[in-house]
Amino acid sequence: MTLPVSRNDIAAAYARIKDHVRHTPLMHLGPNALGLDCSVTFKLEFLQHAGSFKTRGAFNSLLSMAPNSAGITAASGGNHGASVAFAARKLGIKAKILFPRFHPPSRSRQSGCMVRMLWSAGRGMMMRRRRVTPMRPRRGR
Repeated sequence: MTLPVSRNDIAAAYARIKDHVRHTPLMHLGPNALGLDCSVTFKLEFLQHAGSFKTRGAFNSLLSMAPNSAGITAASGGNHGASVAFAARKLGIKAKILFPRFHPPSRSRQSGCMVRMLWSAGRGMMMRRRRVTPMRPRRGR
């Protein structure tokens, strides 16, 4: 997808993901509810699968790609990895997720047991990127 994103791009993404994501609620607070002079609306994306709005993007990306038996590889320090792992598991796609060295094991367990979890020897995202590049499936995503 190229920028800027059009209304048609958004409609196409919605059509792809609508059956795979939760329709999270909005919470409306009136003026002065938070000490502000205006109303505030919250989109409760923490109720989304994997606890993040990133699940929407993970499903959209995976559903936009041509099927490939080699699977996918992702490097993440948090919600992106958990969301990619969740979407891949639900879609039956092989996935390798490279988490940071000090990533809490409980967070990776939330991603799903059918996904291969990998642990980085490095601390930063650049180290994980250098490590994940050779792991990419030859014809994968």
